[in-house]
Amino acid sequence: MAFQPLLKNPYWKSTQKIANYAITGQDSQSGFHNLNATVNIVLTLPKAFPGLYYKFLVAAAHQITVTPKIATDTIRGKAAGASAVNSTIGSFLSLICLVPGFWEPEINIGPW
Repeated sequence: MAFQPLLKNPYWKSTQKIANYAITGQDSQSGFHNLNATVNIVLTLPKAFPGLYYKFLVAAAHQITVTPKIATDTIRGKAAGASAVNSTIGSFLSLICLVPGFWEPEINIGPW
């Protein structure tokens, strides 16, 4: 996470991913996108722990799969362990964990 001393809050770090990646707690407040990707990618969320927050943008016509690392963790609206998947350019998903074990979609644009 990067800080700007003139702002009261940290700003989001934009992170390009063109291959599969296991997201960590230290990546919290990162926005992931697949610009320049040539293949579908899987982004694996860390254990759902309160305070973690991530954004995902489909920027290339390749599928992004956002999947929980822990099979019992849930992206709200899906079955436990189920992934959110999208390949439509411009689709956006913002996930935040407020209670252990659950990823809450704060913003959902497109067919995730």
